[in-house]
Amino acid sequence: MPSKILNSYIKGVQKQIFADMQMSDTAKDYVRELLTPLAKMYNDLLRSNADIDDLVVATVRTLPGELAKHAIAEGTKYCCEIHQFKEQFKLRLDGDRRLHCYVNAVLEYMAAELIELGGNVTHDEKKVTITSEHIKKAIAEDEELRKYVNKVKRKSLKAVTKRRVRANMTVAELHVLCKKKGIKGYSKMRKDELLKACK
Repeated sequence: MPSKILNSYIKGVQKQIFADMQMSDTAKDYVRELLTPLAKMYNDLLRSNADIDDLVVATVRTLPGELAKHAIAEGTKYCCEIHQFKEQFKLRLDGDRRLHCYVNAVLEYMAAELIELGGNVTHDEKKVTITSEHIKKAIAEDEELRKYVNKVKRKSLKAVTKRRVRANMTVAELHVLCKKKGIKGYSKMRKDELLKACK
């Protein structure tokens, strides 16, 4: 994914959340640095003919806890809105376009998380410019973002399709996937039952 697309997310989110603040170039570079591996992972999946389940599984495996839940919610909501728009205006829209919409929504959500928390630190310090140090401080105080950044530093974000990862997913991760797929009674299922239900 080109850097200019990530730049547009960062600029748009910053204006939307903190219109009265500035954002330093180093802060923009740092956010882009953290999002680029995630964008590349999704891009690799899209090139390998992944489907929406592959993207959801990758999200669950990459983003910790609540970050994954909210990212999936944003991504699937955007896909549903696009589908409704398609139906309303009787447009032809292939599945690939909807997958890109999912990815865009997740990346925008992650940009918003980083910028919002960094902006809150900036506000607390009575400053008017969000810097990379403010974002780093916010990450240090947020356990889930800290886990994600550690994955980025270890270069452990890899594009792996659902066929290869589901067997290694935890029960909690399978619960998230079952909920997304609308499977009933998943909370009482054993792991082997969850794997079968998610096929």
